[in-house]
Amino acid sequence: MSETRDRIPLSISVVVPVYNESRSVEREVRKIHAFLEDRFAGDEIILVDDGSTDGSAAVLDRIAKDLPRIRLLRHSRNLGIGAAVMNGYAAATQDAVTYFPADSQAEIADIAEFALHLSPGVDVVLGYRSDRRDYSMTRLAYSYLNLGLHALLFGRIYRDVNWIHLVRRDALLRIQVTSRSAFMGGEMLEKIRRTGGRIVERPARYNPRSAGRTHVGNLRGARAALRDMLRFRIDLWVRPRATLGPVTATRREAT
Repeated sequence: MSETRDRIPLSISVVVPVYNESRSVEREVRKIHAFLEDRFAGDEIILVDDGSTDGSAAVLDRIAKDLPRIRLLRHSRNLGIGAAVMNGYAAATQDAVTYFPADSQAEIADIAEFALHLSPGVDVVLGYRSDRRDYSMTRLAYSYLNLGLHALLFGRIYRDVNWIHLVRRDALLRIQVTSRSAFMGGEMLEKIRRTGGRIVERPARYNPRSAGRTHVGNLRGARAALRDMLRFRIDLWVRPRATLGPVTATRREAT
């Protein structure tokens, strides 16, 4: 960027989960890399290849060799968005963490805005989408049903639970997220909230997909998220102390 700005005094790890995004991932990662270098005091990008079969692996290899502060994790098979994000978070080393889709649907500039609200006493800045114009009626129904179930089962209403966010890494270190479906975001929020964390919500932009196809919001993913949501709710009833207790081991699924 040509404009000189003071860097935000925060170091940040950005996890980019990748599954068959060869047409968009390089452009998006280079955009993220340039922005972080310009705006943050410290940064790293963790690319998680979630078993891609379309040539994304070769693209990620090239990016990792070409750009500094890039780390690459690989899954030998597709484990899903939750596993990709949480394994990336487990590998993060900076003060705050976020994940970013590889399909250019989010704007990295919003993370700089989030960082301004990650003040002392705030553990999570949670982004919410107001515009989902490219959603099918089925995917929109899944989304609102998910929000309604979360409010019913856990007693907290959010505008969005599955979009970009910025989380203090020390808040993540005091919990263990076991969901590997799209419910990983909901479980993370509830565990941080129920262990004393504060969550604030901020608007975030959403761009319709310009390449490839979505890998979330389908019946299979919805079933997996519902299963994890109900399991977590039952665990909170049956063994709340163990469910919210300190992490004794980090489960890793990457190979």
